[in-house]
Amino acid sequence: LLSGGGVAEGDTIFYFVVAQDDAGNLTSNPPGATASASPPVTNISGHGTQNSFRIFKPLKVVNTVGVGGDYASLTGPGGAFEAVSNSVLAENVVIKVTSDLDETGNVTLKQWQETGGGHYTVTIQSDSATLRTISGSVPSDLLTLDGVSRVIIDGRQGGAGRFLLFRNSYTGTQSSTLRFVNDASSNTVRNCVFEGACANTTRGVIDFGTGVVTGNDNNLITGCQVRDVSTAVVPVEVLVGSAGSSATISNSGNTLENNELFNFNSTIGFIYFSFKISLHVSE
Repeated sequence: LLSGGGVAEGDTIFYFVVAQDDAGNLTSNPPGATASASPPVTNISGHGTQNSFRIFKPLKVVNTVGVGGDYASLTGPGGAFEAVSNSVLAENVVIKVTSDLDETGNVTLKQWQETGGGHYTVTIQSDSATLRTISGSVPSDLLTLDGVSRVIIDGRQGGAGRFLLFRNSYTGTQSSTLRFVNDASSNTVRNCVFEGACANTTRGVIDFGTGVVTGNDNNLITGCQVRDVSTAVVPVEVLVGSAGSSATISNSGNTLENNELFNFNSTIGFIYFSFKISLHVSE
């Protein structure tokens, strides 16, 4: 119970509601409240499960990430991914990268809550026609779209160019640069550069991982360049990978179109799939 003071952003409030009728019968929502004396409504001694709600920080329509921006990073604690994942959106949101970023990959981007009409998008883009490099040496994944939908990563300015470069230079076996997991679906990645050094023949620089219910479906990768690390001689095995959870929880309907894919080391090819229903590839 709150006793004086107030709440702060990030707090979770737990509560239950009790009532009694004229005959002194006690009821509660959720069920399970007990009383130690009569009248029961003023002598509550216990409860079952509780309802809850969280105090969210309002998110601006346009947010900046970089030196002097609203957030110092995308994937670090207290960064833009954490803010979006813990927000209630009332309209479309834009995240502008204003400088090169050194990322840890610690925080994934999860589905936000919504109010109003819903079906809002979150767009990540450069703030200008200047190449922004988002990089790290991350043993896991640099950027993870974690069960999220309607994310747009757009490297264009004025409808053209590639002004976002994502690079994971770690040479381990779990180090993708962009990964879709836990039913991340209906996202668009456009006109970006992705560089990686993952030493795994079943995992790509861009990778579609395991799902929960439907798989990671109907994502679009278009106009991108996917390759090895350009700043060092570090081979990468696979450029694009997909490994669903099972034949029934697979990754389907994903599209690769008008991309440049080059400089890979694996003899099985630049794309690896297991438990895959459908992928559309076009030049």
